[in-house]
This record gives sequence, structure tokens and C-alpha cells, in this order.
Amino acid sequence: SRYAGMENEKAILRAVTDEIMYAILTLSEQEYVDRYAAVVKAEEAAEASAQARKFPRIPLS
Repeated sequence: SRYAGMENEKAILRAVTDEIMYAILTLSEQEYVDRYAAVVKAEEAAEASAQARKFPRIPLS
């Protein structure tokens, strides 16, 4: 391997991880989105709860 002997280098570990991630994305035909899953789930939950309300919220100010 071109990385032989460098397994303790943070930059090398990151490069190998990125190569593996992009190979998985290519094989699975998925799109990479640079967002945390928790943020996306929170946005989806907020959107769903807003749609579920019978009456819109009235601003307090």
C-alpha cells in the first residue's frame, strides 16, 4: 500500500477514510451531503409539527 508505515498519521487516516467513503458513495449511487443527520431530523420534525398545527402560532411581540 502507498500508505504503509504511516498508519499513525492523522492526515493519512483521514485520506484513507475519505477514499473509502467516496468509493461507497460511488458504489451505492448516493449523494454526499455535508450535514449532520441530527440537524436534518430536527428540521423535518419541526416541519411536520408546523403542518400538524390546526392554528398558526401568533407572535407574542
